[in-house]
Amino acid sequence: MRSPGFSCPTLLIVFLAFIHLPNAHAARNEPKGPAKVIVHPKLGGVIFGFDVDQNGSEGLLSESLLGGKCHYATETFDQRTGKILKIVRQGESSNCGDDDVTWGVVGSSVGLVEHQHSPSLDHLRMTFPVVNPLDGNEVTGSWLPPEKKSAEIWGVSRNQGTPINAFQVYNLPTQLFYVYGSNVAKNTFGPVVQITATPGVIGLNTKTQRAVLISSDGSGKLFVNEVDLSTGNVTSFLGSGSGQVMGLAVDSADDIAVSTTFGDAGVEFYDLKNETGFEVTLPFIPQNCDNACTGVDVEFDPVHKLFLVAQPISSQQPNSTSSTIYVYDTHGTIKETLNNFNFYTERFDVLPVHMALHPGKRSGFVDITDNEGVGSLQSFTY
Repeated sequence: MRSPGFSCPTLLIVFLAFIHLPNAHAARNEPKGPAKVIVHPKLGGVIFGFDVDQNGSEGLLSESLLGGKCHYATETFDQRTGKILKIVRQGESSNCGDDDVTWGVVGSSVGLVEHQHSPSLDHLRMTFPVVNPLDGNEVTGSWLPPEKKSAEIWGVSRNQGTPINAFQVYNLPTQLFYVYGSNVAKNTFGPVVQITATPGVIGLNTKTQRAVLISSDGSGKLFVNEVDLSTGNVTSFLGSGSGQVMGLAVDSADDIAVSTTFGDAGVEFYDLKNETGFEVTLPFIPQNCDNACTGVDVEFDPVHKLFLVAQPISSQQPNSTSSTIYVYDTHGTIKETLNNFNFYTERFDVLPVHMALHPGKRSGFVDITDNEGVGSLQSFTY
């Protein structure tokens, strides 16, 4: 089985222009931080990817049971109550070689799932069920990428409300990574570009239609790469920070990208137009913990111009397994610190932390982990 951003049986490694704004005033009056709504998957399995519809009231998740008949399922849920609304697809496999992975809500309220079929370790095949629209609670077709069944998704840009998303895929026959843009609802694609960059980390500047990825030259230097999804042209500039890149989000209106790096607990802010950048360090790192207090997932709220950074091992509360979410403005200043989460697990390098935002409500969901991985979802406000 595999979680988003990871390849099985290959090596395991490790939203947003048009937003509806309902109940924003009410959301600001709620306490900030963990909230009361908890989403439990219907079968009680490990969650393999989730997202919420930023223009609606539903969310999408996939789950898998690690024993027995190896059941897997993809389900919709109510953002307000956390209740599972419907299992939209499910199955089982005799050798636990089949899984569903939710890759997100793309375009306008379109749910995208990857189904992995692996009857043997050297024979992995993928298909891509689509739920369009999400609140229809039915699989309505399939996304058909250029690589057909040999393409394995490793990253999808989080930019709901615009038709094109950027994809990073791993092609099993060539063992290379490729990037392209796709309108999932219409099953159309741009040029396919071969580029090696950090697996599972991709954003999209919807204003310039350029995918943003980060690569390393092997000496510790990082490079910010932009792939023009219309022409396939690639440009690069020297990045900030060092270590493995863990997360990335893009503010398209202001041409800003923000990443996180493991090794220096850094958060990097890039001006994509001027090809410059700077790094800030997550707070209290020298005093309280080592490099394990890195930031991981980064998500952008375009309504309030905020970047949220998830820190699985909190440097705010030393000697604990609690987790923290930092809320930055576009200038690299922390505006809010949200404590008392629990998305740390010894498996967070295999099952990476993810946040799904509903900017109009200034709310979101994040993983809650157990000893097997992601067991449920925690609502929060900011």
